Order: sequence, then structure tokens, then C-alpha cells
Amino acid sequence: MVTVKLVGRALRGDNPVQRQCMEKFTMDQSHTIRTAIAGLLALGLATPSLAQNPLPAEATEKCYGVAKAGQNDCATAKHGCATLAKADRDPEDWKMVATGTCEKLGGKREPVKKS
Repeated sequence: MVTVKLVGRALRGDNPVQRQCMEKFTMDQSHTIRTAIAGLLALGLATPSLAQNPLPAEATEKCYGVAKAGQNDCATAKHGCATLAKADRDPEDWKMVATGTCEKLGGKREPVKKS
């Protein structure tokens, strides 16, 4: 017979109220364990499939003059890091875009030449 000790008193399952309490405790615990195992299995099944079959990388190119303020991809002569562009569509700031879309967005594939 299973004995569970709660607050200094032993529950043996002789009393119907005690038996109901023990059953509820056991069901709650087993439900939690089953849920945890299902989550681990789901993570384990999903992760290897992504590692074995990576999505094909889309071809991209630098496009100057299309980045909005704070959305540039890399440093320029004006600042030293990505996301630091101060103005929209600055001709010196660039952003990576899908190949063939730069001109459609109004940008240039080459940096602006200083005179």
C-alpha cells in the first residue's frame, strides 16, 4: 500500500477522501511528466530536420541609398556600425536586398563616388 506523508500525517488510502486526494496528486504528477516528455520529443524531432535540410540561402547584394534611418546593415565613413544611419535613403548607407531588386527600390549597387 502506498503511503504519502503530508504535513506530518500519513495518508494510506483507507479513507475515500484520502484516496481521492492521492489519485488527484498522482494524475497531476503523471500529466506533468507526460507533457514534459512530449515537449522534449517535439524539440528533438524538429531540431535535427532543420540541421540536416537547411533552407536554401537567397542570393543577396548590397544596395546603396535604400536603408531607412537605423536600418542600415554595416558601417560607412559617417558611422562605425550597423543600425546607426541617421537619415532615410542616405546614398552612403547600404542594406542587403534580394538580387535584382536594388534598382526597383531606387538604390544603386555601387557606392556613391566622392568628387
